[in-house]
Amino acid sequence: MDKTRDIEFTATGSSNTDTGKASGSLETKYKDKDHGLAFTQKWNTDNTLGTEVSLEDQVARGLKLATDTTFVPNTGKKSGKLKTSYKRDYVHAGCSVDIDLSAPTIYGWAVLGFEGRLAGYQMAFDTTKYKLTQNNFAWGYKTGDFQLHTNV
Repeated sequence: MDKTRDIEFTATGSSNTDTGKASGSLETKYKDKDHGLAFTQKWNTDNTLGTEVSLEDQVARGLKLATDTTFVPNTGKKSGKLKTSYKRDYVHAGCSVDIDLSAPTIYGWAVLGFEGRLAGYQMAFDTTKYKLTQNNFAWGYKTGDFQLHTNV
């Protein structure tokens, strides 16, 4: 039986020459492709620890379920989201909910595409105020490389 498991390490860094501020992060990702499971931990120079656990293509093909949490040891601040997304040939949609039960916000988005035409929608709904706080629509058209031919 072939086991497909991967461990990835990613280190990033940047420096702003105008402000002199430097930042960086270290990420570790463990993937068990046979079971569609991924476990990611990230630590950055702001001393924020992030953890994401996801399950993909197990409940239904194209469906991804995930929890995404952050923790700041210095302050004890915690946050998290429950996330889901669905991706197929002509549609990519998703939804996430803040885990903070005192003020949960629901985020949703969808992109439909067919023959180079794209349409997308994104929203955020504040459940404490029962109000739509973000409402965006976009459309586009994708083609191959643009070439201009002239005859002289």
